[in-house]
Amino acid sequence: EKLEMLPLRFFVLAVCVTSIHSQMKPVDVPPKGWNSYDSFLGDVDESAYLGNCQNMKAKLGKAYEYCVIDFYWYINFTGGPTWIDEWGRPIPAADKWPSSASSKGFKAVADKVHAMGLKFGFHVMRGISESAVKANTPIKGTNYHAKDAALTTEACPWSKTWYAVNTSSPAGQAFYASLVEQYAEWDTDFIKNDCVFGSDFLPNDIKTYSEHFQKSGRQFVYSLSPGSTSRGSNGAERGEAEQINHYVNMYRVTDDDWDSWGGGHLEAHFRVGEVMGNLSGTAGLNGKSFTDMDMLPFGNLSAHHSPERRLR
Repeated sequence: EKLEMLPLRFFVLAVCVTSIHSQMKPVDVPPKGWNSYDSFLGDVDESAYLGNCQNMKAKLGKAYEYCVIDFYWYINFTGGPTWIDEWGRPIPAADKWPSSASSKGFKAVADKVHAMGLKFGFHVMRGISESAVKANTPIKGTNYHAKDAALTTEACPWSKTWYAVNTSSPAGQAFYASLVEQYAEWDTDFIKNDCVFGSDFLPNDIKTYSEHFQKSGRQFVYSLSPGSTSRGSNGAERGEAEQINHYVNMYRVTDDDWDSWGGGHLEAHFRVGEVMGNLSGTAGLNGKSFTDMDMLPFGNLSAHHSPERRLR
């Protein structure tokens, strides 16, 4: 293994950076840490993830505390459908996450992250998976099933195997409650919720998730992704942000950051920050909420993919 060569990618809320004091709740200041996406896309595995968590701890110190797994942790390296449990909830693919075998989920991984003095998080998509709907799995603690909760006409535009949930129905509410219960059982600290904000806005799903986080009795940091540069730069997303910022702690107001100044990347994103930045620090879920201008890429990018390259 070459841990010294493992890629590092950190999320820093550029519009508001404050030192963290140990007495504060995580949501009193902009959360900072590492996310696997730029370096691994959907192919990070348990060994690489834990190695990068260790690197972050060693190289960046106490201010960087969240170590976050991005998407496709529930899909095999070779592809295929989403792994789900008996209740239709995503679970880690065992070829990437061997400690999750026998339905253990992310608990063992979270324990290792917490033992480092860090906090554990992962990415989730909107709503409910196609795998759950096809199997019509029962919803835990109810007589409802996945098809009672899913809005199959509201698939994520760029990941069509994920559907919005009917939050006005008891089935939809129960499914979100079961997801949050699962996250709490795994001792999760941070959830990055994708395809619910910006051009894929689902305010009812955001509100419902947030309400169940509050009911859980556990401190979660709730983050939304992605944002939209073109809409954010002319202020069109500001109204959306004002609808949901009190339900969350972070919300992406730009598209993905890469190591490029022009062409709709960093230069445009700084203009978005001028429009949205003064929303940072307003009331949020169990604390404050912050506009999020995405993560800064460092180190090796797109590992396991072609072409792998170093940061420009």
